[in-house]
Formats: sequence, C-alpha cells, structure tokens
Amino acid sequence: MTTLTKKSTSTLLITIFSTFIVMGALISEFFQAPILSSKELNKLQFLFTKSDVQSISQIKIKTSIDEFSLNKAEGNNWILSKPRVIDANLEIVNKILETLEDIKIKRIYPKDQINLANFSLDNPISTLTIKDKNEEIKTLSFGLVNPIDNSTYLSVSGDNAIYHINVLKMSFEKIELSSIIDSQIFNFNWNQVKELKIYPQRQTTPALAIEKSTDGTNWMSGQMNLDEEKIGEYLNELISMKSHIILDKTDDELTAELDKILSVPFFKIVIVTTKDETNTYDISYFVNTLPNVKIEKKQNFIIRASNRKHPFLVNKDFMKLFYKRSNQFKGTSIKKLIY
Repeated sequence: MTTLTKKSTSTLLITIFSTFIVMGALISEFFQAPILSSKELNKLQFLFTKSDVQSISQIKIKTSIDEFSLNKAEGNNWILSKPRVIDANLEIVNKILETLEDIKIKRIYPKDQINLANFSLDNPISTLTIKDKNEEIKTLSFGLVNPIDNSTYLSVSGDNAIYHINVLKMSFEKIELSSIIDSQIFNFNWNQVKELKIYPQRQTTPALAIEKSTDGTNWMSGQMNLDEEKIGEYLNELISMKSHIILDKTDDELTAELDKILSVPFFKIVIVTTKDETNTYDISYFVNTLPNVKIEKKQNFIIRASNRKHPFLVNKDFMKLFYKRSNQFKGTSIKKLIY
C-alpha cells in the first residue's frame, strides 16, 4: 500500500470515527434531560410550571378499577363530581397537584408505535386529564414503572414525545374513592384557626370565645390569657372530628327534615381562619330518625357547615366537644407560680 493510500485511509477512518462521535453526542443530547441553567431550560426539566398547576380547574383520573372527576370550587375547595357529587379531600387533591408540579424529566424518547408499546403507553396503567382556566385540556398517560428506581414513562396529548420521569410522589393508579371523599367536618388544620366561638341554643353570647392575640403569640378570651397547650389539644381534637355518614343523597323529604331540625340549632360554631375566612356550623341535638336513612335512635347528631356542600352525620360521642367554657382554658398566672 502506498503512503498516499495509507494517508487517505487514515483520514477516512478518522472522519468516520469523528462523525460517529458527533452523532453520538447529538443523540445523547437529545435524549438527555437538559441541565438547569435558565428559566427556559427549567421548563424542559419539569413538565409543568407552578403557574401551570395553579391554573388547573378540573382533574379526571382513570385507572383500571375506577374513574374520578374533580372540579375546583370557590376559594381553594374542590368537589368530587364523579362518581358522586361530594366535597373532595383537600389533602389528597393537594398531593395530586404537588405530584404534577414535581414531575421531572430524565430522558426524552420519540413518540412512535414501538416506544408506545415498549413503555406500555399503548395501554396505559392510568390516565390523568387536566383542564385549566383557559379551557385547555391535556391528557397524561402513565405507562411502565421501572422496578429498580420506580421511575416511569408518560406521554402527553399533543406532545410528540415520550417522557421518562422521576418517581412520582403519588401513584395515581392507587387512588381510591374512599380517600378522595372528605369525611372531616372542618377542611383546614387546627393551627389555621384564628378565632372560635360556640353559642348554645338560642343564646347570643358565646359560652366559649377564644382568639389569637394581635401579635399571634398567644390565645386570649377577652382580657384573659389562655393555656396554649390546652387550647392546642382541644382544637386538634375538634378539627380532627370526622363524619361516618355524609348526607349527599338527599331528596325533598330529607331536605325538609334537615331544615326543620337545624332551624334552631342546639349549638352554633363560628370559626375565623388565618386566611380571614369565616365559616359557621349548625349542630343539632341527637336525632331519632331521618327519612330514607338508616340510623340508630339518639346515637347521632347533624352538622351543617356554611362552606361544605352536604350535611354530616356524626357520632354522639363528639357532642362533648361543644360543652366548653372559656374559663376551662384559663392560663396559670405568674403570681400563682411564685407563691
């Protein structure tokens, strides 16, 4: 072989080798999730921005077992609209929204029939359809789960790509109806209470009246300082109260009976939250019977909340929480501790 031929061969081999390196780099760059360095790249790194998630007004979840529809109501409340119309568990809804905001792209693949089949996206494990305030609709299909790191693959309607994403905070296919329904009477945490008043039947002066001081450091009842620990324990027990039956399937007869029972409530509660939202709760005495509802005689009472869609049936054991007086939470004075 001549020297000229050897040089030509070497040049050709180097050229071919360089071409493969460049192609490999380009392919790697295409399939590799972008590195965070700017807002533009950050949008590629995460599937949704915070504003995208905040704009969501409707969520539909479909699994191999169930199908749910959630709609945003006034404020931050959500309503389960399918398979039944009832208040949704805000904790679960917030987890769903947090999961969407946290979807991080690891790698991108072409959206073709081979990849759709390989990643089980031709027959997804679950789908999640979201609608924003501008009426834009997107459907997310979730496929194969990697058993090593629990990462998964998803496709988005309208996107010509398959996304390999990090492990989800929440597995949508494991959501059950019982977890979406909110059985708690109060849809906020006890530490979000700023003011609470309990009025016994027909009285205009509250038996219990507590509120946070102006600087938010301690609890007061008028000019009386209250025991922080006692108040915390009480509010935690009160706000954690749950209903065992939600009266969402009401007819005219039941509605009329509920209105009659609660026309003069046995107790009335007024709560102002740290968000300056005022909610009222009408509480009945123990009920004997309700039309078309099977209950034990005098074992339950009813609570109707101003910020909830349906009344609640509550076990009689919780009634003790309303027989409270402000002086029961009186704090120990410094003088008594000294002397």
